[in-house]
Amino acid sequence: MKNHLYKAALVAALGMAGAVAAQAQNPAANDLVLGFTSQFNGVVNDYLVDLGPIPSAPGAISSSFSSSTFANTFTTSSGNALASGQVNVGIVGGSSSDAIFSELDTTATPSTTTAGSATPPADAKSNVDAAGLVATGLTLGTPAHTDQTSFFADVAESPTAGGANANNFTGYADNPLSTIDGTTESLVLDLWENANSGRTGVTGWTYEGYVDLGLSGGNLTATYDEPLISSVPEPSTYGIFGSIGLLLLGLRRHLTGKLA
Repeated sequence: MKNHLYKAALVAALGMAGAVAAQAQNPAANDLVLGFTSQFNGVVNDYLVDLGPIPSAPGAISSSFSSSTFANTFTTSSGNALASGQVNVGIVGGSSSDAIFSELDTTATPSTTTAGSATPPADAKSNVDAAGLVATGLTLGTPAHTDQTSFFADVAESPTAGGANANNFTGYADNPLSTIDGTTESLVLDLWENANSGRTGVTGWTYEGYVDLGLSGGNLTATYDEPLISSVPEPSTYGIFGSIGLLLLGLRRHLTGKLA
């Protein structure tokens, strides 16, 4: 069965107890960090969750959510901001030689073969490295926005503004934020990754699938779908097959001649 028929689904119940417990924690290298940031009446609220790494095969995204509901945490503390459309959400991740971030899929039907967002411009390897390190330094849970490892400070303030910290993720790579409001029931975020270990100079981004965030009923669901792996051989593979075929043909003729 093709990979696009598989989906790794995660039904996440996010609780304040879990958020408080996670405040002093940082994500592991290359884990996806789902971040919410809101600004309502001049009050900034952040909420960060570790979704675990991008699955290398179909399966559930690992995480450490608490047992309470999302409605009792983020939507309670930022309900007015959500209703007024002043909540922004995005995904980042990375390491010392890798960076991951989300872009909004603007199509009505997300695809595992083609991204629903524009391919990000290539970035210098040094910028990608720096962005990845920013992602691993974020503080999970509900850090104060003045914390230099909060989403607001270290990633972005809004979809059009970088983080308050001068050395922020958006400044090094790109802005991952999209806006949601009280009527948003599903938001599809394309994942772009630049794994540049061992490379130099300017490096490009690769589409790694998408995360469909469901916000219906006050609960949060995150569903991941990965790109198709083509079954069509690469051109170099055709060349190998052709060489083997000619070798076998020559061997057959040689044996036939001897037997004649």
